[in-house]
Amino acid sequence: MFHIIFLLILRRRPSGRCSLFGAGNGEEVVWHNQNPIWSMNYFGRITGDNFYIEFLKEALFHVSEDMPYRGPAIYAKGDYHYHCRTEGEFIWYQGYEEIFCVDEKIYECYFHGGAIK
Repeated sequence: MFHIIFLLILRRRPSGRCSLFGAGNGEEVVWHNQNPIWSMNYFGRITGDNFYIEFLKEALFHVSEDMPYRGPAIYAKGDYHYHCRTEGEFIWYQGYEEIFCVDEKIYECYFHGGAIK
């Protein structure tokens, strides 16, 4: 249920902040009434040739309401394939995403986060 509140807050008044620490590493924090209520950290790396940042951005735009962490479970376009799996619930979770170009893994990222009390 907490993720529904999160989505309503973001739609009504964008209050999220994203801090990047190099390519593919960072954190996102959602604030409400000047208090942090949710955060996520992620750490990714490029593992092969043909990495295309625009494909990752496109995959992340297809996030669903029932899994609002990174991208969808599966997303594909041309030779690129994005996979994401998550364990836990919105208030406490961890996950892993990867991108393949044809059959070569070219990117991977671990992420985790949850509600801040």
